[in-house]
Amino acid sequence: MPTWLLAPISLLPLLAPPADDAWADLSARWRDRLTRHDVPGLAVAVVADDRVVHAEGFGVRDAAGGAVDPETVFYIASATKPFTAFAVALLAEEGRLSIDAPVRSALPRFALATPEATADVTIEDLLSHRRGLTAHPAIVFNDAYTGQITEDRFFRLLRRSVPRNEYRYNNLHFTILGRVVEAASGRHWKEFLARRVFAPLSMTRTSGDVSTFAGDPNVAVGLERRGDAWAEVALAKTDATMHAAGGLKTTVLDLARWIRLHLNDGEVDGVRIASEATVDAMTTPVVEFDGTYGPFTRDACAYGWNVGSYDGRTMVHHFGGYVGFAAHVSFLPEHGVGVAVVANGSGAASNAVHVVACDVYDRLIGASGGDDAWAEMEATGGRGSAPTIERRPGPVAADGLLLDAAAYEGRYEHDDWGTVVVSIEEGELAARIGNLRPRLVSSALDGVRFDLFPGSEVDGWFVLDDAEEEVVAFVVSANGDEVEFERRG
Repeated sequence: MPTWLLAPISLLPLLAPPADDAWADLSARWRDRLTRHDVPGLAVAVVADDRVVHAEGFGVRDAAGGAVDPETVFYIASATKPFTAFAVALLAEEGRLSIDAPVRSALPRFALATPEATADVTIEDLLSHRRGLTAHPAIVFNDAYTGQITEDRFFRLLRRSVPRNEYRYNNLHFTILGRVVEAASGRHWKEFLARRVFAPLSMTRTSGDVSTFAGDPNVAVGLERRGDAWAEVALAKTDATMHAAGGLKTTVLDLARWIRLHLNDGEVDGVRIASEATVDAMTTPVVEFDGTYGPFTRDACAYGWNVGSYDGRTMVHHFGGYVGFAAHVSFLPEHGVGVAVVANGSGAASNAVHVVACDVYDRLIGASGGDDAWAEMEATGGRGSAPTIERRPGPVAADGLLLDAAAYEGRYEHDDWGTVVVSIEEGELAARIGNLRPRLVSSALDGVRFDLFPGSEVDGWFVLDDAEEEVVAFVVSANGDEVEFERRG
């Protein structure tokens, strides 16, 4: 998750449609603060009395300057988890699985590092992060970034996982649950949600596939500062990297319907999606802990949802963050109100979605945290975790290679980490790791540096045979570990 409060990068005027009179003062406040803190685009929808009482967009959705509105599609990252949990709860309601049963009862391929753990971990343990399974880093790397995950690779790496037997938030729990949904329903988790939740809820602009919105101009892209202009972040989601722990795109208006479902006991506009008991179970604490996130407490985890408070009021919530995107989805069940806020930037955007939510709750229920949250942003400048990007010159040059550049082209494979493809593009040595396109930069003889993820520079080098006539491997060094990709083509 991003750091809570940091300082401004630069300024850009934001565009916004006229606000209705009841929210005009807050709209002006948000427009001013978002401009001041250089948030590219943001959308908000407010639910009260089982209806949307305000929805508005600010800023730009893309580098071309398209305006954000409430129908703009955003990636919501980990705010996907409650949807996956809801799919599991629906299958339990239909009698196709038992939440308190071992995971293996619904997913026969499930196996951990020990037979005892394999037999003992339940579906509810995963829904609530209660057992704290460790995840081999190659699972997340392939699932969320490269898209090179396969079922065989996933379950082989899963066998190295052990429970820590304490609450530990982890994507692995929900990538397993996505597979539980598929095993129990006979449909891909994305298709199950589309048929069983999105269609009946009329969430018409929500999907787990990026390709669903191909050709749709009203889709936000992750943006970062490059000099004085906005530019797309180098890392973009594809269908292959949209997994069950963070794999949905949607709008604030669709999220408002999702919030209404929970506030109205499983029914929206006369259409019942789930029983009251199922919806109640979604927000009933399973494992308790002490935590905070900015002005919010986190006291327990339920089924995919965090349960905590804002200004002393019980708040159910889940947030999401990824390179170039931030999301806030929450509701106060005792007051019947909720809010969805999404943004297409990192840094200050990662904080602004939460402060805007504070303003909404202050307006709706007379709470008083928004002014303090904005003041804290002002005191530190509001800066987030993503500085202005300066693109480094210096592709891999001939004098940085022992052999002719063509000798380095080929496929380099690792059973756990996937495949690196090295090629010559426009006269430069380039690498591709599934969805990742890191730019190689000379660092030493046959050595390179590159951004494995944006802002995460790592070392790599080519390995030659004993005669120094042929390239036999490519090694990547990250977090103190060296991963050797064997040349196989």
